[in-house]
Amino acid sequence: MDYDVLVVGGGPTAIAALVEARKLGLRAVAVEAQESTFATLRAFAPGLLVASPPHHWEIDGLPLDCRHGSEVTREELLSYYARVITSYALELRTGLRCTGVARDREWLNVHLSSSSSTSSPAQYVELRARAVVWSAWFRTRSAPPQLIDSSGRTLTVSGGCDATAYAGRRCTVVGAGLSAAERACALMRLGLRIHWVSRTALDAWQRHPQVEPLLRSTNSEVVSGASSVSVMEGRFEAQVEGRGRAWPCEVVIACLGQELDPEAARIASSLGLIETESLLCLEQVRTFEAELRRRGSMQGLRGTVESTLEAWPDLRRALLEGAQGVRAVGGILHPGGPHAGVLISMETARLALRALAGEHVDLGPGRLPSVLHAWAETLPPAAPPPFSQVASLRPLRVCSYARTTPVHVPELSSGVRSEAPLLPVARSHVLGKLGESRLAEVLMRAANGERSLAQLAVAMGASTAEERENLARSFFWLCRCNGLTWLPASDGANAESA
Repeated sequence: MDYDVLVVGGGPTAIAALVEARKLGLRAVAVEAQESTFATLRAFAPGLLVASPPHHWEIDGLPLDCRHGSEVTREELLSYYARVITSYALELRTGLRCTGVARDREWLNVHLSSSSSTSSPAQYVELRARAVVWSAWFRTRSAPPQLIDSSGRTLTVSGGCDATAYAGRRCTVVGAGLSAAERACALMRLGLRIHWVSRTALDAWQRHPQVEPLLRSTNSEVVSGASSVSVMEGRFEAQVEGRGRAWPCEVVIACLGQELDPEAARIASSLGLIETESLLCLEQVRTFEAELRRRGSMQGLRGTVESTLEAWPDLRRALLEGAQGVRAVGGILHPGGPHAGVLISMETARLALRALAGEHVDLGPGRLPSVLHAWAETLPPAAPPPFSQVASLRPLRVCSYARTTPVHVPELSSGVRSEAPLLPVARSHVLGKLGESRLAEVLMRAANGERSLAQLAVAMGASTAEERENLARSFFWLCRCNGLTWLPASDGANAESA
């Protein structure tokens, strides 16, 4: 199978690249090494509220519907991206790891390995593409051998987990970052007494207003400055201030962050896409969040941002020019920022595809990490998309706090002039946030998932451009305050229009 563009990765940045490719009329496919897409998102704790606001995650103006306009959960993100994939009829293949890229005249032969399980032999697949966009650069750092109990009495899990799966068991969390704090708090909220172990100081976490009460009320213990850690015969052992410590342990949850994928680094180096010196730097340099953890506070925030941006390698050429038909996008180009990492990563995907299509992309002077950060800092607040971008979506009312138990709202039969009142919860929770908007109220009644926004505009008599844009704004804000969700176009209109 031949493609114009092959995207390596299966996360939000890869999806943004596929959407941009479709808008440019390019046939594209994404390949993901994991057995499912969005592996990083799936590793988040269930119900987690992510740090970045909803509009940072949006693609091509499609509104991210969520319970609150400034908050979005893991589950809402997964639902949103699944509908984006359907809306644009994007092609993704999972369980395929890229093992090499070779130039063959105007084509790139992309070598992929596939294995459905660790016990079955790997199968090899080859796809051809005119260009490759690489977005998957980092992987979850696995637990080292010393944290694996050879006796099998202690279970060790790396990265994401559902805390409820370990209720009633003696758990030890290893790590000092945000993921470790999330797992520790999730376990303590179940009433579990845990040990939280780190090589570095956890003073900042211990003082955190959401963490300190949990530590105290569950009698959990923080073990900072631990070295020579190991798990043997159902016990966790460590050296702390020159003394041996040990305690019974049934589950070890290792939250050790991410690391540069050695396979991706090898291929990037062999192609001349990223210099060896830059790859070595990426193995050592800290992200913005990691640097804040090292400093232990938000003091000197501006200085922290500037020093982190300066330390990150400048990979402008890898983004805009590439090497041998391969371009780099995503997290390898920047160290994140104050909750803007995903926004910047998806923008780099758009820029790479535009450059690939022959457009002139002018980023201005300066080092690429600083330029991208400045771009994110100057973005205007979230704004409703134009009517044309959402006209094919089919609004569906939700109007509930949980989004899993939709509140019944009287439907409109044939027209949109019904005077049937909304239930009190709908009026107070949704329309109360929009004011007494008659348009929003009518849209709420009409949104049954069967008709597109364009069809509803006709039914409502919204004939002028201004009336249609007002309808789009009402749709956007109802999605933002738990009033509406949306279904993809039933006839693939998004994919065709793109």
